[in-house]
Amino acid sequence: MNGHGKENGFTLIEAMVAMVIAATILLAMGLFTVAVMRSDNTAKQRTVATHVAEQQLEQWFSTNTAPAQATTVTVNGTTYQLQSFDAIPVSGVSNSPMTGAGTNTNARAITVYWKNASGVHQVTVANMQRM
Repeated sequence: MNGHGKENGFTLIEAMVAMVIAATILLAMGLFTVAVMRSDNTAKQRTVATHVAEQQLEQWFSTNTAPAQATTVTVNGTTYQLQSFDAIPVSGVSNSPMTGAGTNTNARAITVYWKNASGVHQVTVANMQRM
């Protein structure tokens, strides 16, 4: 052989192109993983906020006393603020007692706000009760 035959192996340029492609794929996977983790954290916080609002609604219906407007609850380092305690009219039902078949109906709602790395979020839980 005189050295002009086909050589085996990769050239430096081929190796660099392969490394750039691999680095791009790994970066995309890392960004996707971070986005999934943030979404999972927000979902967990939404569940906690819903639970906090449901507890406050139950207490409100049992004592017939609205929670204080400045109520805050801290769970796992996240502060949830209950800022809105609105009566939501549902099919003509308001927060004032209504007569109907000898019962009164109250509609109440609580909105819970919290802040995390992706912004400010809110959950509103409403309930109706016949009294």
